[in-house]
Formats: sequence, structure tokens, C-alpha cells
Amino acid sequence: YAKQPGTKEGIGDYIGMEASVPAGVSEYEGIKLTFEHSAAIVKLVLNNDDFKNKKVTVRLYADGLMPEDNMIATEPIDADASGSVTAYIAIPASGMALKNCTIYASTDAGVYETSLSDKTLSAGRLYRISKNNLIESDSPISAKLPSGTVFNSAAEKFLDDNPALKRIRFIAASSTTGTQISTCNAYMVANGDWLEIHTPALEYEFNKTCSFMFSSLTQIIEIQFGHNINTSLVEDMSYMFDSCYSLMSMDIERFDTSSATTMNGMFGLCLSISSLELDGFDTSKVTGMQSMFYNCCSLRSLNLESFSFNDQCNFRNMFLELAADVSNKPIEVVVTQGGYDILSKASTGINSNYARLVVKNIPQAVP
Repeated sequence: YAKQPGTKEGIGDYIGMEASVPAGVSEYEGIKLTFEHSAAIVKLVLNNDDFKNKKVTVRLYADGLMPEDNMIATEPIDADASGSVTAYIAIPASGMALKNCTIYASTDAGVYETSLSDKTLSAGRLYRISKNNLIESDSPISAKLPSGTVFNSAAEKFLDDNPALKRIRFIAASSTTGTQISTCNAYMVANGDWLEIHTPALEYEFNKTCSFMFSSLTQIIEIQFGHNINTSLVEDMSYMFDSCYSLMSMDIERFDTSSATTMNGMFGLCLSISSLELDGFDTSKVTGMQSMFYNCCSLRSLNLESFSFNDQCNFRNMFLELAADVSNKPIEVVVTQGGYDILSKASTGINSNYARLVVKNIPQAVP
């Protein structure tokens, strides 16, 4: 930890190693990367009041890094209103253990330096900078959740034993322990009417198979996923929230669905939910949407403009009984023109008395 001459403070919080990414990837969570070979990702989270709402360029120097001069730099990154900036830097697989590290963060207010010359940073470990000390944690970056059915069995048993629980929330970077979920580094705890899921890790990595994960948890009225979830590897989301009869609220707007291939019955029989934030959903690889919104009878609107649709996808009964119990119907299911052309010909089960497909942003012809 170092101070720039004058009054500027050093940078801090944590440094860690992220999972491997394939060669040729040029963007990771919005941060542009340049590298030639298979690589690992160094995650740098830097905090400083002087960074607030500024663009920050991060440079990492370490023995063994490429390109020349043992340095890799990011393009300018926008810091948030709290002065926090997150950078992801690709390093060669051969350089997984970094020695003699120095980190610089540059803004229009100056350059800030943190020197870690007496430390070695290794893959899969978490490091925190705290004043003059670099503390290595035993906690992994991610808590890898089990498959959807295994998670569901554990949650269902816990809820049966605690019938007063009505809500679920995920809490990361926590030292709280309780009932372990399978062999995962995550624990269930009852707190008021909350089923809290705690992990000492920085985030929850969802299993590639999340089918039936929350299915038939009929007493749950709310799920809070929060900011510390990673769903980028999930391929199977079928029946993920199926038959959650009482569920009224969940924050799924941060779901990364770029790997998803099936969403059959994903929200089927969610009888009580009135809104779904699906604006960020990427369905470019999805081939199954059968019964996806089956009997979502309380939905008051549905925006699917971010959805990609293709003729090979199964849309059977996708909207069957959608909005059946809404008083002010038919509701609008907003899609793109391409989506309308495909869905209007498919056997979606949509009932025009309850819901109708609508195109709002019609592309204008170029003069």
C-alpha cells in the first residue's frame, strides 16, 4: 500500500484471480482485453474517493507478464459514484503466479500506486489490500453451487423444517455458517422470515444445469439474488422457477443468460408474480421456450425486446394462460418485428383476450 507524494491516498480493496477464458476472447464483463494465448484473468477492484465518476486506466507490472516491459494495461474504465473501479486483466497461463507486482491507477487527478513487491499472487486465491498489509484469504473467488435439483432438495428440506420462512436471499463475502448445501461452500440460515444463503466467497457461480432449482418452493414470496451472482455458465434453465405459486418478486435483471440453451417452463405456474425484468436476457442460443410463461396469470406486462427468436426454437404453449387473471387485459407482450413475425406463426397458446403481441420500436427505413 503506497501513497502518492502529496495528499493522494493509495488504492485498495482486493486482488484476485478469476477463472480461465478461451483464447481470442476480446471482452470480459465489459472490459476489453488483448492477448494471444489461453489466459487467466486477474481481477483488480480499486477504491479511492478521487476516482468517483472518473475514467481510470489500470496498469499491472509483474515478473513474467507480457507484452514487453512486463506490463499490461486496460483501456480507460468508468469508476462508479463510490469511487470503485473493477478491471479484468488477461495474463498468459504460464504466468499464473505473479511476483513483484506493482499496480498503477491513472486519472486526470494523478497516478496512484500500490506496490506488492514482497508478495506472490497465485491463481484461485483472494487477496485483500488493507493499509500496509496484503492478506491472503482461504476463501475462493466463487462458491460453485450444485445442480438445480440438488439445490432444490436441500432448500426444500430446510423450508420444511422452517415453515415460517417466506423469502430467500444470497449473501456473499460472509463468515456466517449454517446448514451446508451439498458439498458447496454455501450455507443456509434462518433469519426472521428469510432463508439466507451465505458464502465466504465473493460470488455465487451457478451450475450449468439449473433446471428445477427453485421449483415448487411454494411458500416463497420473494427471492433476492443481489449483485454477487454469476450465471454466465448456465445452459439449462428449464423449470427453474416452476410452480413457485406464491412468488411475487425476484431480481433476475442481472442474470447472464448468454450460455442458456433451454428455458422450457422457466416461469411456468408462477401464479402470483406481476412483473419480470427480462430486458437483459440473451436468448441467442436458446432452442426451447415451451411453456416458458405458462399460467403466469398475474403478469401485467412482458417486455421481450431483448429476446432473439428463431424458427428452430420450440415455442409450444409459451404464453398459454398468460395474464388470465389480470383485470386490465389484454396485456402487451412487447417484441421486435422479427420476434413478432416468428411468434405470430408459432403455437404459443396466446389468448388474444388475455395478451397480445406488440411491436413498439419499429425500425425506420433509411432514406
